[in-house]
This record gives sequence, structure tokens and C-alpha cells, in this order.
Amino acid sequence: MRRKKSVSCAVEGSQHPVFNPSRIPLGGDGDTLQCAGYGASGRNDFVLNATSVYRQVVDFADPDAASYVVPGGASGHPDSPHSQDQLPIWARHERVPMGRG
Repeated sequence: MRRKKSVSCAVEGSQHPVFNPSRIPLGGDGDTLQCAGYGASGRNDFVLNATSVYRQVVDFADPDAASYVVPGGASGHPDSPHSQDQLPIWARHERVPMGRG
């Protein structure tokens, strides 16, 4: 029987914050803006096992005001200051301007 391993166990340097993001309290379900899915943890509680990964708002009458947010950050590089800088914004249901360059 093969045992499943988490990403943090399988990747060298697993103590890096990118593999252990900050913990934040979340609510929501499949029918809310804070889309989320839960599973039983076995300790008489529930653990988050799915959530939205991108939110975007575009008013086509004012596209310059478009905004977005991701639950983490805009960079996938673990050493970037933008690796997880949007997590608090995402948790507050806020967004950042998209800008059009």
C-alpha cells in the first residue's frame, strides 16, 4: 500500500512559506462569493479543502476600473515579495486594480 504525501513532504525545502501559507479563518460554501468546500477532519470539525482561486470584476462601461485578486499572490516564485502578498486582500473580499499598462 502506497502512502500519500503532501506537497510539503515531497519538495526539498518544504519549510518554505510557499508550501506552508499563512492560516486565515474563512467561511463560505459553494453558493457564496467566498466559494469554499469542506471535509471532515476526524476531530469533530471541518477543514477547508477547496476555495476560489481568482476573482475579477470588470465594468465594461469603465474598463479602467477593473480589479482582481488571487488567494496568494501574483508571483509563483517563492522568494518573490509578491508570492503571497494578496492573501490578506483576498480574505477581506477586496481586490487590486488590474491596470491596462
